[in-house]
Amino acid sequence: MSLNKLSVVPADPGRQEGAPKAAERTSKVHERLTKQNPEAVEPALAETLYNLSISYNELRRPKDALKAAEQASEINLGLAKKNADDVEKGLGMSLHYLSILYIQLGRSEEAVKAAERAVEIRERLAKQSPDGFEPDLAISLDNLGSIYAEMGRREEALKAAERAVRTRERLAKQNRDAFEPDLADSLNNLSLRYCELGRRDEAFEPAKRAVEIYQRLVKRNPDAFESDLADSLNNLSLHYSDLARLHEALKAAERAVEIRERLAKQNPDGELSLADSLNNLGNIYWWLGSLHEALKAAERAVQIRERLAKQNPDGFGLDLAYSLDNLGGVYWWLGDLNKAQWAAERALEVLDRLAKRNPDAFEPGLAAVLRALGAIRCEANPRQAVCAFRRGVETLRRLFLLQPNVYARQMAELQQGYLQSCKLSAQEPDVDLLAPIAGAMQSTPRPSCSPDPGCEVCAT
Repeated sequence: MSLNKLSVVPADPGRQEGAPKAAERTSKVHERLTKQNPEAVEPALAETLYNLSISYNELRRPKDALKAAEQASEINLGLAKKNADDVEKGLGMSLHYLSILYIQLGRSEEAVKAAERAVEIRERLAKQSPDGFEPDLAISLDNLGSIYAEMGRREEALKAAERAVRTRERLAKQNRDAFEPDLADSLNNLSLRYCELGRRDEAFEPAKRAVEIYQRLVKRNPDAFESDLADSLNNLSLHYSDLARLHEALKAAERAVEIRERLAKQNPDGELSLADSLNNLGNIYWWLGSLHEALKAAERAVQIRERLAKQNPDGFGLDLAYSLDNLGGVYWWLGDLNKAQWAAERALEVLDRLAKRNPDAFEPGLAAVLRALGAIRCEANPRQAVCAFRRGVETLRRLFLLQPNVYARQMAELQQGYLQSCKLSAQEPDVDLLAPIAGAMQSTPRPSCSPDPGCEVCAT
């Protein structure tokens, strides 16, 4: 097997570490050859760098992945200027993947530029050859919609998601077996876009359709589609919860966990997805008031993610922090404030470390955990709560002032917690800290502050 072939097939976990090394060696060979004959070797070098980037990303090394992807895109851009027709397909692919890496690293402005260019290229190619390029166009539209949503551009996100569904519905009519799985993915994305706009009734139907498609596909090929069915059941359970149909939400979430447990026994790599499903199940138990069941699910999710984070702290630290945050909330409801604070402080420790390395990607999560910690401390020690809320405001302020629409809700909740805890502890709030935030809030639609169960003063 050639080095290039090995680099793009890292499915076996035992070979994942070897995939980047193989691609690195191949890229060095191509770089040497490129100096001798650029026109002949550059396309192969771009492809190898693209494969190397995928391998790095699978190993949760996003910065290395981004470096390789940027090099691949730069080569493809240069080739496209010389011969657009032959190279645009590769350039569209590189830009699409580059946008995914940018968003993972919190670089949303760069992500949206790359994603929009990928859509432009693939739209042009799809007009020339619909059968050849409409599937790629739908992928890029879904991706663009997700990035718009991340940036708070929700109407644009919905339009992109609707276009992706229309494209894939057309493709699925022509070839159901080939394109129904992709249609189900786009339907799940569309349901999220509706939900983000508060259109919950409209969000439910596409989520339900996605589950129905995957249930059909699982009957034909369980090994290929059970994982996707579990993801769709998780998504559907969230929409049931939004509609206050909690018992139906519980049924869907329990089925997702059942599938994930079976898959994780067959392949330990499935444990991360199992932890996601356990987190979701724990939240539904919590909403139903079944706190001891919620605690079991939350503790299991933390155990799994602790194991994964020991192997790869940078790759799985954020997942662990979110599970610890959930666990802290359950402890609070059970009246165990010491354990609630312990969980929140552990999550804070993880996110502190991650945010120092990549502020754009991890500061929002760090601010969320600081808010939870402030909420937990409110009852016993309002002065300590002030410190946590204040630090949360300071942490999020830079990103909020850059993108107020994206972070308005989170900042409103932090600000409210800070002001109320100041009042409770008879402290004067820092006017200089809040002044620029107040100015930005005036030009941003004021979000409603969702109450935190960990602190009554936040639920005003």
